[in-house]
Amino acid sequence: MNKLIFAGLISLSALLAGCQSNINTQDIEQETINTATLTSAYWKLTQLNGNAVTMQQNQDQERHMIMNADDNRLSGFSGCNSFFGEFEAEELLKGEGELKFVGVASTKRACPDSNINEQTYFNVLRDTAFYQINTNSLTLLNKHKKVIALFNAVYL
Repeated sequence: MNKLIFAGLISLSALLAGCQSNINTQDIEQETINTATLTSAYWKLTQLNGNAVTMQQNQDQERHMIMNADDNRLSGFSGCNSFFGEFEAEELLKGEGELKFVGVASTKRACPDSNINEQTYFNVLRDTAFYQINTNSLTLLNKHKKVIALFNAVYL
């Protein structure tokens, strides 16, 4: 009888330990989901040179960028045109470090009824020297560590 009780207690302990393990794994997975990395999100532009960025009525999509870790490629939308290029980054896992955009080019679509100055966005990409990620926001900084753009992570 004692052996049967002992075996039951061991089985119950193993079951409870397994449940505890799953809870911890889920907590870790949720925490990972809620903390973006440079290459894990679609980055929606929210501020450019201190000015709020809003979507205009005749705009096809919001201004954004996506960075791919596999080939260090950059793609995005600047308000009228799509753009593409490459990026070089340090400390991807740390969430801050040096960042440089290279060879950025765009489509040449005309948007006569839009008053978006896309060149401002391209100048910010050109002037980016550093980045910082705080949970779900990305900050781009110039070589003087002045904030030049803010983005919010969007998970698709």
